[in-house]
Amino acid sequence: MKASVPDRAELRTREPVRLGRPLRVLHIGNVANNAYKNVKLLNEAGFDCDVLCYDYYHIMGTPEWEDADFEGAAADQFRPDWSKVELHGFVRPRWFAQGPGLFCVFYLLARRRGRRLRAAWWWRVLTWSRSLLCGKHEWVVQNGLEAIFRLKGLLFLLGRIARKLGMPIPSDLPAREHVVREFRRLFPGRPDPLTLEDLDMFRALLPLWKRLFAEYDLVQAYATDPILPLLAGKRPYIAFEHGTLRELPFVPTQVGRTTAIGYALADGVFITNGDCLKSVAPLKITRYAPMVHPLDERDYARIEGLGRRLHEELGATHLFLCTLRHDWAVKGTDVYLRALPLLREALGPTFKLVLARWGGQVRESEELLRSLGVESLVHWMAPLPRRALIRFQKSVDVQFDQVALPHFGATAPEAMAAGVPVLMSYDPASTSWIVPEPAPILTVWTPADVVVQTLVALDPAWRLAYRRRAEGWIREYHSSKRVVEGHVAMYRTVLEPRPAAEEAR
Repeated sequence: MKASVPDRAELRTREPVRLGRPLRVLHIGNVANNAYKNVKLLNEAGFDCDVLCYDYYHIMGTPEWEDADFEGAAADQFRPDWSKVELHGFVRPRWFAQGPGLFCVFYLLARRRGRRLRAAWWWRVLTWSRSLLCGKHEWVVQNGLEAIFRLKGLLFLLGRIARKLGMPIPSDLPAREHVVREFRRLFPGRPDPLTLEDLDMFRALLPLWKRLFAEYDLVQAYATDPILPLLAGKRPYIAFEHGTLRELPFVPTQVGRTTAIGYALADGVFITNGDCLKSVAPLKITRYAPMVHPLDERDYARIEGLGRRLHEELGATHLFLCTLRHDWAVKGTDVYLRALPLLREALGPTFKLVLARWGGQVRESEELLRSLGVESLVHWMAPLPRRALIRFQKSVDVQFDQVALPHFGATAPEAMAAGVPVLMSYDPASTSWIVPEPAPILTVWTPADVVVQTLVALDPAWRLAYRRRAEGWIREYHSSKRVVEGHVAMYRTVLEPRPAAEEAR
C-alpha cells in the first residue's frame, strides 16, 4: 500500500502562514506515542516540529517501541539501554526530547537557538537521566527529585518574603487569576471551582515554559498538558485528546479542573474518539476538528509476516490475536475468553488465542480460563513492540479488539492496515462524524457474536474481498495523508486572524 504523505512542494501550496520557513510546532506529551507518530509524519511533510516528553518513561511512549526492530522481542525482553545512542539499528531523532522536564526545556531552548555545543551537552544529560530513572540507580534519582521539590518550596517561601519587603519580583499571579476567573465564567454551576492552589504546581517552571514556547509558532499539547501553554500565555495552542475528554475533565480533582479549562480555552481541539464529541458542549469548546489516530500505512507494506511458521510453532490451524489489556470493564477482554468454549464447539480444539499479558486483571483472566477448561487453547505473550506486532498481525487469522465502546481507536485501523480481519463492538454511527464510510469491521457484543463473526472472517472468499476493502478504506480515511492534511487545516485555521468576539474572550 503506497503512502500519500504530501511532499514539501505540495505542502507549501497549503501553508497556514507565509513565513519563508517551515512552521515550527512544539508537541507536548506522548501517551501511546501519538505525538511521536504525528511529528514524524509532519516533519517528513516539511514542518519543523519537536516533541517534549517530560517526566514520562512508559515503554509504549518511546520512539524505540515504535521504530526499533527487535525481531520479535516482546515487552518483557524490551529493556532499552538508555545510555546507548543506537538501539537495534534505530537512532532516536534529536527532535524528540524525553527526560526530566527541566532538562528537556534546557535542551530544546539550546536546540532552537542554534547553540549546538550546549544542545549536545543537554542531549547527553537527557540520556544519562533516563538511564538513571529507568535503571538500578532509580532510588538515587527519586531522592534527588524529592530534594528538588523541597527546594522549590523554599524558593516559593523566599518569594513571598521578598514581596512582603517590597522587592520587585516578577509575578505570574495575574495570569493564574485570569485562568481561575475564566473557569468560574465558563463553568458557573460546577461545585469544584478551580483555585489558585490548583495552579501552584506549574509555577516553578512557568518562566522557562514561556521562554521555550516563544521559540515556536504554535504549541500542540496532548492529554492533560494544554494547561501549560494556557498559563504561559502562548497563543495559539491546540489541545489533542485521545480519550482524555471522556471522563477526566469532569472529575472533581486538580487534574480534572486544569484539563477542563485547558481544553475550554484552547484555540483548537483535535478529537480522536467518537464518543468524546459529547464532551464538546459541556466543556464550552468552540473550535474543534476530528482527527484519526496517527498511522503510517507504509510500514505495514514494508514489513513481512511470519507466514505459516507461527501456526506451526503454536500447533494451531487458526490463530486469533488479542492484544487488549486485561481490564474487563474498559476493554471487555473477558468476552473473548467466554467465547472460547463456543469456538471449540464450532472449530474443534485446533485453534489458539494469543493473549497479551498486561492489565490489572490478568489473574482474573487466568482463573476464568481455568474455570472454563480452555487453558490449552491460549498462548500467553508479553505486549510486542510495534514492528514485531506487525509481523504477528500479518501472520494470524483474526484480531480481537475491544468489546466495550461502539467506536474504534488505534488497534482496529492497525489491524486493517495489516490486512487481518478485526472483531470489536463497532457501531458505524459512533464514528460517522470522523469518517463518513463505515470501517470494514465485524461487529461483536457477546460471546455468541464472536463465534458467528469469526466463522465469517475465516471464509477464504470473504477474506479476499476484505483485504481489498480494508486497503481502500485505510488509504481514503485513515492514512498518513489524512493525518497531515488534518493538521494543516487546523494550523491554518488557528493562525488566521481571530474574530473580535473571540479575541475578547
